[in-house]
Amino acid sequence: MTAKDIATEESKVRAYAQWIEITIFVVNSNFKVEGAYLKWGKFHVPGDKDKEITPSQINGTIIKDEDSYTIASCGRENASSGTEGGFSLYDGDKLVFEYYWDCPWSGSNSDELTVKDKENYTVSKKGGGSPSGATGNIFITVVKKS
Repeated sequence: MTAKDIATEESKVRAYAQWIEITIFVVNSNFKVEGAYLKWGKFHVPGDKDKEITPSQINGTIIKDEDSYTIASCGRENASSGTEGGFSLYDGDKLVFEYYWDCPWSGSNSDELTVKDKENYTVSKKGGGSPSGATGNIFITVVKKS
């Protein structure tokens, strides 16, 4: 392994240390992920930070009743930026919630879950909360009220 290979690997390790995985569980309806975007970082296949995916591979994903879907993002190699982005969840044409995260290279982590229809949906979030480093695993449960 050359010095360049070692430097590249160190850069990847630092960038990949800033990560988030959001798992969405849905009940009583099929929901659709839309508007996935990143200001920094990259989306990847959950569990494999080397397999990058595009927002278009996330947008339009249908999460079937009583199923789940995971969105994963991390910092990009050779970029000291961490990951920052968001997405929305819809029930048909109805916006249920918007989720935003910021897991920076330096500074404090933050995230925000904005529920748009509390009358017809119960939405809860668990996980995260680390002030720095990886945001880690976030679990969002959405139940359409009967």
